Amino acid sequence: PAVDESVVLYVDPAKRIPLVPGIFAVLLVGGLTTSALNTILPVIATEIGGLDLFSLVFIAASFGGVLFSPIAGGFINVVNRKNLFLISSALVIVTQIAHVFVPTMGMMVAVRALNAVCATFANITGLSLIAFIFPKKDRIRWLGFYGTMIAVGSFFGPVIGGFFTDNLSWQWFFYVTVAIAIVGFVVVAIYLPRDDQVNRKAVKVDWSGLLFYGISLMAALYLISFGGKAFDWASITTLGLVIAVVIAGFAFVKVEQRKDERAMMPMSLFRDSRFTLTFIAQFAAIGPAIPFFMYLSLYLQKVLGYTATNAGLFAGLSGVAAVCFSLVFAPYIAKTGLVKQSAFTALAVMTVISILTALAGFFSFYSLPLLVVVCIIYGCATPITTTVYIMIVQSALPKEVIGIATGNIQLAMSLGSMVSVAICGAILNGYGANLNSGISTTYLVGVAMGIFGLTIIALIKMPKKIGSAGNP
Repeated sequence: PAVDESVVLYVDPAKRIPLVPGIFAVLLVGGLTTSALNTILPVIATEIGGLDLFSLVFIAASFGGVLFSPIAGGFINVVNRKNLFLISSALVIVTQIAHVFVPTMGMMVAVRALNAVCATFANITGLSLIAFIFPKKDRIRWLGFYGTMIAVGSFFGPVIGGFFTDNLSWQWFFYVTVAIAIVGFVVVAIYLPRDDQVNRKAVKVDWSGLLFYGISLMAALYLISFGGKAFDWASITTLGLVIAVVIAGFAFVKVEQRKDERAMMPMSLFRDSRFTLTFIAQFAAIGPAIPFFMYLSLYLQKVLGYTATNAGLFAGLSGVAAVCFSLVFAPYIAKTGLVKQSAFTALAVMTVISILTALAGFFSFYSLPLLVVVCIIYGCATPITTTVYIMIVQSALPKEVIGIATGNIQLAMSLGSMVSVAICGAILNGYGANLNSGISTTYLVGVAMGIFGLTIIALIKMPKKIGSAGNP
């Protein structure tokens, strides 16, 4: 059959209808788990001990995504895509069920890291498959539904997690998500055709790039997470870690410049202003969201005295707003292509609401109406900050680099998440038992990253609409 040139992998249009929900089902599990853990992790920590490792659970998941996002993106074009998605989905299922058997919070940290690595491969492969099986003109609309799926996860995760925690046990949440992932796995196995049009000769792991990249990340993460606690800021350890970050980071850039097309992060991608904008803005945009999604439920339960179910309902309210808004947002972006304006507006709103949320904590004027407004506004901004950058990459860049570019945009999200979580965790640990002041202060991290992102978006010149030709 005649196929649009922008289609990389042909799938019968009739098979796309069940295939896309199958892909999204696997991707949905990650969103459900991340959002639900905000609600059920305080209960898990109380049951098995280790509340002091609360933030480290999220840091571990972020680190897994940061380390493997570019690697996953590089595999898209050189490995059978169907096999890659199915293998990573199967590993998601295995690591998902492993949560049920963790005996300590230390083991929970390890399981979250492994689960994040597997989910990273599944997410990037799944998002790339959406771009590969749909013509360019239809991609934006379907990627908009990805934002809806994230919103659904942010709604049902806390609600389901809170319900099971209060009425059965927190383990039941993981049983349900495993069932969802299995359904998605079976659907994709049946409806996605095998794709052998890959360049097997290009299958090479960028070991040198990975080495310097990993050293730089681990040094930075250790510095942020344990500085001022395990060692003084003004110490030889701090100096050594800073030097390690700088030297390893510089070496990584040089290695990637030399390898370019076979690099895990091709530096040539940054020659396109649209990619540069999306990478930096995606890194910054996650900052204002992290304190809200990571600590709101903890705040509601430990400071305001809400039950896990009620705390989950507040987080769920954000998800409802996200679902409703995304149904309007996706068609709007598809019609107008006004991504830069949308990204700027969403980030500005989240930055302002972060200021308001911080003040509410510092001056103790949290109230039911304020909580409702905060949750709704965060929810409305979520679809933009989680999907608009993927839209730019998959609609504006050549199809030959979609896989690696998607991986690196997901990397920017994971990197922003890791940095934000690590800083917020360090702040929270510094305040000890004073959760009110500690959590309120974490919102200022989001404010700082939000202002940084707004500045970058404003300064970088790019085509006003998706798909516009030419670069500055």
